[in-house]
Amino acid sequence: MRLRVLPSFVLFATLFLIPLMHADSIVIVGDKLAPDGSFVSVTLVPGVYQLLVGRRYPPLTFLGFSEIFKGPAETTVLTYTLTLANLASPLVQNFPPGGTCAAGDTCILGIGFFVPTTFVPVGGSLTVHFNDETETFIFHYISNAPEPASLFFGTGVLGIAWRKYGTRLRISR
Repeated sequence: MRLRVLPSFVLFATLFLIPLMHADSIVIVGDKLAPDGSFVSVTLVPGVYQLLVGRRYPPLTFLGFSEIFKGPAETTVLTYTLTLANLASPLVQNFPPGGTCAAGDTCILGIGFFVPTTFVPVGGSLTVHFNDETETFIFHYISNAPEPASLFFGTGVLGIAWRKYGTRLRISR
């Protein structure tokens, strides 16, 4: 009886468990906001929505990603395609072949796109074609809010100007 159970277990492990243990070589990291307002990295998972935050560089927002992979690897095909609900057509960036990552090294490739600024979540996807693998990551993104100090500075300057010039206008009437 035990001899019959062992081959069936080995067959089960070979057919079902080993493919599940295979890790993709495409790992994409994006930025989120921590509770204290700082940026933290989050690993994107295919099929799972993440809320990402882009850094504002008025009038646009920079949405950055990092791809992390282990060597040895040589890039033959490396294409990023960003599709957003608020863009008429996708943004595509191709990289030339020949980039190498030595055996045992962990390599990081950074990629970024300038996208429209928005303060409501906008759906999108990032498709990565790395050598012979293609993976699509779905997400929503928003732009980070302006720094509060600049808002207070702007309203302070406006108040000083109003007080200085606004009172003169009332007196001269």
